[in-house]
Parts: sequence; structure tokens; C-alpha cells
Amino acid sequence: MSSFGENFERDENKDMQFDQNAFYPVLESFIILGIMFCLYKIYSLLFKYKVKYQDENKYRNCQCKACINRLNNLIKKKSNKYSLTFYIGLLGFLTLLSSIYYQKIMETQNKIKIFDPYEILEISNKASNAEIKKAFKKLAVKYHPDKNLNNLQAKAKFMLITKAYESLTNEEAKKNFELYGNPDGPGSMRFSIGLPSNFFLDKKNHNKILIIFIFIVSVIIPYYFVQWVKRSKNFDENGLLNITKEYFMKQTNKDSVMKHIPFLLGACHEFMWIVDSDIEQTKNEIETLFNKYKPEFPMGGEIEKIMPYLKLKNKKAISIAYAYSYGDTDDFNYLRLDKVNEYIILIAKLLDAFFDSHNAKNILFNLVHNQGGDPSNIILPRVTNEFMKNIIIFQQCFYQGIPIPKIRQNISYVQLPYINTENIDLITKSDENIKFREFLKKSDDAKKIFLKKIFNFNDEQINEIIASTHSIPQYEYKIKHYVDSFEDTDIIPQDTVTFKITITRKNVGKLNVGIVHTKNFPGLFNECIYFTVLTGPQQTIVAQEKVKITKKVTEFTLPIKVVTTGENKINFSAKPSCTYGLNTVIDGTITCVAESEKRKKLLESINKRKEKIPLSYMQEAFKEAGFNINNDSDEDEEEEEDDKTKNEEAQKKEENNQDKENKNENINQTAEQIKNDN
Repeated sequence: MSSFGENFERDENKDMQFDQNAFYPVLESFIILGIMFCLYKIYSLLFKYKVKYQDENKYRNCQCKACINRLNNLIKKKSNKYSLTFYIGLLGFLTLLSSIYYQKIMETQNKIKIFDPYEILEISNKASNAEIKKAFKKLAVKYHPDKNLNNLQAKAKFMLITKAYESLTNEEAKKNFELYGNPDGPGSMRFSIGLPSNFFLDKKNHNKILIIFIFIVSVIIPYYFVQWVKRSKNFDENGLLNITKEYFMKQTNKDSVMKHIPFLLGACHEFMWIVDSDIEQTKNEIETLFNKYKPEFPMGGEIEKIMPYLKLKNKKAISIAYAYSYGDTDDFNYLRLDKVNEYIILIAKLLDAFFDSHNAKNILFNLVHNQGGDPSNIILPRVTNEFMKNIIIFQQCFYQGIPIPKIRQNISYVQLPYINTENIDLITKSDENIKFREFLKKSDDAKKIFLKKIFNFNDEQINEIIASTHSIPQYEYKIKHYVDSFEDTDIIPQDTVTFKITITRKNVGKLNVGIVHTKNFPGLFNECIYFTVLTGPQQTIVAQEKVKITKKVTEFTLPIKVVTTGENKINFSAKPSCTYGLNTVIDGTITCVAESEKRKKLLESINKRKEKIPLSYMQEAFKEAGFNINNDSDEDEEEEEDDKTKNEEAQKKEENNQDKENKNENINQTAEQIKNDN
């Protein structure tokens, strides 16, 4: 007899009475996921971006109008990236669809039949055995396969009647029915996938499905995987092409100056990715701007080869870079401002890569020099230290909107609201001509008095200026050095001296370190400091590090190899990447001796103790030479001796206990013998 589960299987030749209709619950689950996604997007558009960019507990936001407007524009841009109306409409549609399918599921559940032997035999659940037997015979005669040839529905009904009769008369089947609701017992659990049609179940379509599956697995997935691998190799962590850094290294040399930087940035391939639909309409204006700044372009060498291949977007990027860095923002009037801002943000990102590439080039030259090689053998052209400084100055001015050709005394004040290149000279001509750094250190009341005395600003404008000064970073630097982890050793040639630098952000207050104040820059960026170490009479850069400031106290190390004996003058230069006029220079000296007496003693002590265990004689040699070392190994030896002593004591206790037990056994044996003798 066939199993009860066969009546629940879908087949072309069977009329399935007990259909679970699995497709509707599966579809309903996908609809619910869509509803959850819409709710999340609506929440993000209404609240998430606002909290992200305005929460003072996470971001250090300046309270001047320019910064507040920039944050609001960013929130608006993020909120409009996907239409809020679209997601609300999609949410309503999915909710309606979900309610319709929920009703279908409820209707389907009402139609689904469970195995009820009394219902199948058409008797009451209080029927006697005789009534059960009588009903079975009546229905068996009616639906018997011999009387209903080629009637599959009658055959299935007859099998149900038989199972129902067994579940009420057979003890084992009755017990299974009471426990599991099935006369055949617990059976095995089956899983099935709900499908919208019989397409996947039709055997005629199996070959088509297999071919599609093989195509997806063998062609589509490998193709996208290979593309992902290629992209990961060709792009850096910031989404820029790796070849861009190579281009920066090759196109700069000892003759490169600051005015060449905008051209080198604008000629990058990354600008081809910007979707600029209006660029053809402003082609003449872009060409005019491009020709205006042509005298500033670097000429000769590889640059001459690049010029014919510049696309219109490159010319626009070059023109925007020059106009923005030179303060000629009136040239943007005929261009779409949102697209101009997109170009400016990408230029700033490339500017970071521009510095990183030249920093890597300097590290390569210094590495060859420190190892005794000839740096002139390196194929890449070297840039001057002055050009490296100019890169940082250009970046500071670019972020703060300071016109590079108009750099002069007290130009740092232009970073503050309402102060510009036209009224900056009022500070220079005043009796209280103080530097920008000193102005930031003043109290709010002193700042207010100073501004009122020089400028004709109202109270609201002065309060806004003072509020912006709270978010301009002020740093304190502490530097320590050590050699080979021993702070009291002498420094000899070819030693690597490690400098430990601690940077403390002084004016954090209630706001955490993060987003930097800028007056004109359209984007947001984090603080970072370019820390440079220069040595020698020509002030050669021997180490350079870009340090991101994400908390109040930041620590990092810079290793430097000392080559020459005597006093080595070292200059530490700290330049914030996005604030002009707050550079700090710290001077120091390192004395390098030809040979160290302590190291001489160390070698002599080591030679004397060669017969001993290496670890112990090395420790004793270091102690004799006067080095401060950790006594971790000595403590380990003492612990080992303590463990040995404890183990010996434990063994003695065990032996004593064993002796006592032996004595007790002997006493018991003697007592038994005495009893036996008696």
C-alpha cells in the first residue's frame, strides 16, 4: 500500500486535494522585506542624514553660517538622492499588495484540509465501531478502483478512506494518528519551494533551466568577479586610479612650482567619470577660461605630449582649479554651481593623492641614500623641498579659499567669516597688528574688543566670527626619541632613532575632533597634519607622515637613520592640511658619537660569558654595561625555582602520607594475627 505522503505530492497525473499553496507565503515574505526596505529609506531621508551631520556628539561642526549652510546643503543632497515621494508611493503599493496576498493566504488556509478520519468516512466523531465499519464498506464500494477505471480522483479517495478506517480500527495506526495526526507515524519532513507556475516543474523545461544555470555560474559570475578583481587592482582605497599617482611622480621634477599644480590635477582621467550633461553648451566659455590660464601651465617634456589629448572635461577641471585657487570665482557665473562643486571636491581628493605620491617618491630617494646608494640612479625625477612645502600651502589655501596670488601679511584672517582680501589690510595698518595664531589664543571677550576696534561689524557678525574660531584647530606637540628600545644608549652612525610624537588638540571643548571649518569649500573633510622631519645643512626631508586627527590626543612614531657623527640638527615641521597660518616648527639636536663605551663594555661582557647559557650571559652582560633592561626572564627563573620548591614539598607530603598508610596497614595486619592466634 502506498504511503500517506503520496497524496500530498504534486504531479501531472494527480489531482492534489491537500495543496499547501506554498507560493503565496513565499511571495508575502518578499513583499514584507520590500516594505522594511522602504521604511528604512524613508527614515534615512527624513532623519538619518540630519542626525549624522548635525549631531555634535559625533562631529565637530562649526557654527558659522557658511558651515551651517554647507551641512544643510549636504543633508538636502543626500535626502534628494532618492525621491522621498517614490519610496512613500512604493511603500503604499507594497502594503496594498501585502494585504491582498495575506487575504489569499488566509483563504488558502481555510481551504487546506487536514487528515480527519471521521470527516473522510462521513460519520460523527462519536460513532461506534459498527457504524465505522458500515460507513467504510459503503464508501469502499462506491470509490473502489475496479468500479472507477481511469478515475484517479476515485483512486485517491479510496486510499484516503482506507487510511481513515485503519486509523480508527488498527491500534498502531490509531496511536500514530493521536500522536502525529497521521496513521503512518511521524514520517520524514519534506521541504519544497513555492513557485508561481508549473514552468519549473515541467520536465520539458529542465534542459533550458540547466543551460541558463550553467551560463550564470560559468560566465556571468566569473565575469563580474574578474571585473571586481581588476577594479581592486587598478583603484586605491579612495576610489582613484593607481596610475594617477605614477602620473604625478613622472610629471613633476626640480623645476616644478606651485602654479603648475592646478594643471597637473585637472589633467587626470578621473574627471571623465563626472556626469556633466551641460558641458557642450558651455564649450566656448570653457575654452576661453582655459586659454586665460595657459601662461600658468607647465611647458616642455611630457606635458607637451599631454596637451593634444586633453578632453573638454579636463579643460574644465583645469580652468576651475586655477579660478578657484586664484580667487576668480566670478568666472563660475555661467556654469552650473552644483557641477562646479563636484569638480572642486574631486580636485581636493586628487590633491591628497598628489601629496602622497610625492611623499612616496621622497621616501624612495631617502631609502636609497640611507643604504649608501646613489639617488641619481632612480629613474623618477626628484622634486625640491620647496615644492613639497608648496603642495601643502596650495592645499591649505585651496580648502580655505585663500587666493594664492594675494598671499600677504595677515592673509590667514581671510579664513574667518566677513573678512576678505579687501578689508584684511585694516589689521596690518592698525596699532594692534597681531598674528592669526595669537588672535585664536585670546579669550572671546578679547577677540570681540579686537574685532570691534578694527572692523565695522555688528554684534551678530562678530559673534559668528568668534564661533568659527572655536572650531579652528590649535595643537600642542611633544617629541621623544629612543634607540633600540633603550632610552639611555648612545647614538652611533647607522643607528635608527625612533621619534615618538604626541599631538594634543587643545580647543576641543564639547565638540569632538572631526570635520574642519572652511568658509568656501563645498565639501566636508577630516583634520590631518603633515609632519615633516628635516636634517642636514641643506635641510633634506628624511621622513614625512600624514596623520589623521580623530581624537583629542594622537600618537605616532617616525624612524630615522642617523648617518653622520657629531651634532645633527633636526627640524620638525607640523602643517595642518586645511588651515593656513598655523604651521609649527620645532628645532632639536641629536648627538651621534663615533663609538659607544657602553656597547664596548657590552661586547667584552658577552665574550667573557660565552660558556654560560645564552640568555643568562646576555642579561648579565647588559647589566654590566649599564643598560636598563627588563628583568622578565629573571622573574621567570625565580618563578620556576618557586614551582620546583613547591613540587618538592608536595612530593614530601605524599611520601609522608604513604608512610603513614603503610604503618596503619602493618598495625592492622598485626592485630588480625593476634586475633587469629587467640
